[in-house]
Amino acid sequence: MRKVGVTANDLIVLVVSAVDGVQPQTKEVIGLARDAGIALVVACTKIDRQSKVDPIKQQLRDCGIELEEDGGDTQFVSVCGRDGTGIPELLEAISLQAELCEISTPEPSRCEVTVIESRSSDVKNEVAGIVRCGKLKPGQVLVAGMTYGVVRKVMDNNGNILQEAGPSMPVIMQGFRVHPKPGVVLMQVSSESHAQKYYLFMKDVYKVEGRREDYLQLLNQEQHGMIYARKPDNNLVRTYSTKAFVLSCKAATFGMLQALMKTLYELPRLEGVSTEIKVTEVGGLKDYDIALIGSSGQPGCILLYGESKDTNTLDVPNHVKVIRFNVLYHGIDALKETLVESLPKISKTRATAEAECIQVFRASQAGRNGNAGGMRVTRGSIIGSHLTFRVLRKSSRSKLTGGDNSPKKATGDEDDTEDARTVVYEGQIKELRRFKEIVPSVEMGLECGVILHDEFQFRLGDILQQFEVYEEPRDVAEEYEAAERREKIMRETAALQAQMEEEKAGGNADGAGTV
Repeated sequence: MRKVGVTANDLIVLVVSAVDGVQPQTKEVIGLARDAGIALVVACTKIDRQSKVDPIKQQLRDCGIELEEDGGDTQFVSVCGRDGTGIPELLEAISLQAELCEISTPEPSRCEVTVIESRSSDVKNEVAGIVRCGKLKPGQVLVAGMTYGVVRKVMDNNGNILQEAGPSMPVIMQGFRVHPKPGVVLMQVSSESHAQKYYLFMKDVYKVEGRREDYLQLLNQEQHGMIYARKPDNNLVRTYSTKAFVLSCKAATFGMLQALMKTLYELPRLEGVSTEIKVTEVGGLKDYDIALIGSSGQPGCILLYGESKDTNTLDVPNHVKVIRFNVLYHGIDALKETLVESLPKISKTRATAEAECIQVFRASQAGRNGNAGGMRVTRGSIIGSHLTFRVLRKSSRSKLTGGDNSPKKATGDEDDTEDARTVVYEGQIKELRRFKEIVPSVEMGLECGVILHDEFQFRLGDILQQFEVYEEPRDVAEEYEAAERREKIMRETAALQAQMEEEKAGGNADGAGTV
């Protein structure tokens, strides 16, 4: 959407908040302006709240902006929209930059309009654009690609009806049956029959070129591991082990929908989640969206970008989440959180109490081969009714380096072989006694007798650990950083394989030529 706006402008006024500083969307505009070769004028706003603008200038320098005070050609003006401070200076800077860029339009010329946005209103389709050259009047026939229409009404940005609009004027047009794509240039033709012939000609062109473009896009997606409605690794085992997540993308305007889809396709794929986009439309929430996403039974999400009128009468199912947002980055962050929440939680263990075995003795309750352990509580309080206990025992060097039958090592222990311990028992306490009396719990610093199930034998130095298992939510940033690393490895591997195949093909060709 910003790329469309850049192509329609001869001069860009880059607005940067003195409070928030340079944001990701600011960097995106700077990159687009640099690629298009369009001059910039920086307007630093909200100086009534933050009068120091030196940090903003440094952030702009880090983005490659050469300010006038540094010998560059980019003007920097501090303004305040509340009291009008700096507005005359900003207008003067824009006028001066326009003179330096020699901005002009041919006269006379046919009408050309750059489409900025299109949407469906309550009455008719509306197309917003900027007049590039010529004069736009009602009754003119405009065409671009496979879209054409007769202009029925021309309005300004405030909704006032205009009889004609000159160059550089923002306009809203009515009379198009199909939404023209933002960024295209509508050109004036002599009549509607001429536009129909142009439409049929472009239809044949797109039919031929479209097949070739689809093939090239398929090859490119195969190389990058991003194929619509398929798994990036194209592995059947991974395919059936992932969790399907259905998406419906709705936006208020065509340009907003384009920006949303572009951002979604650039998201790295999470391990264990496969997304499938079912709906991409301009408009609000409909019963069709709820029925399509909800009837699948799979977890889904409906993204509603921008202000649009909803016409749904059905209730949203519990397994479908509706995300409404007016800022694209906020909606993408909410979607990331939703996808990460659908992944299984991370299970972790933590010890709540520990006791050390300082003596062992025979006990009839322990069975024929078992014994009782005289324990001293060194941490927390041992609770007899707790469900999860384990016994940690020191392992010799031979056991640690032995075969597969050696006891497993306790997580979170030291790596030193002399102090390393392995888990030799997991279960519950059979009896917890103090002075031959069964007690419910024993506090830290006191001694007690412990008998475990399965005729377990204590040894001196064993650690009885009372632990609990808990689930920890996944970190969204960490999950997507790991996903980006995986996709980077996949792209590098695919590029390396393609290079090796090219070298192999070149070697075979040289060998055949030599023969």
